[in-house]
Amino acid sequence: MKRLLIFYAVLLIPIAIIGILCKSNWGPRVIDWKEEWGKSKNELKDLTREIKENINGKYKIGNNDFPSRFDYPFDEGFYIGYGSQDTINDSNKISIKFYVDRGFNHFSAFIYTKDTIEIKDMEFKLKQN
Repeated sequence: MKRLLIFYAVLLIPIAIIGILCKSNWGPRVIDWKEEWGKSKNELKDLTREIKENINGKYKIGNNDFPSRFDYPFDEGFYIGYGSQDTINDSNKISIKFYVDRGFNHFSAFIYTKDTIEIKDMEFKLKQN
């Protein structure tokens, strides 16, 4: 009987720990986004300027990592899009998604764009919800 209890304890404790750790990462992050924007907007604007200037080709189309000066919740990277181009040749047409929460079927991001088509698409999606 004692061996059976030890066996169950050894089996259930790791399962419980794994379950708790996984559960905390399933849903969207609970963050006050308005407050986070207020705290981070200047740094994000500076990063946007750096991306648009793209000195030495540091930033590429696609997924990029945040510079080390950013911390949580800016640990999910950011995405630079520019139609089908693979280089940033017109910085006024890029779109940047600064991810703050990425999941399997959702994401939250602060988005920079001057692309009127993308803006209209986002406005349409907002009206639907």
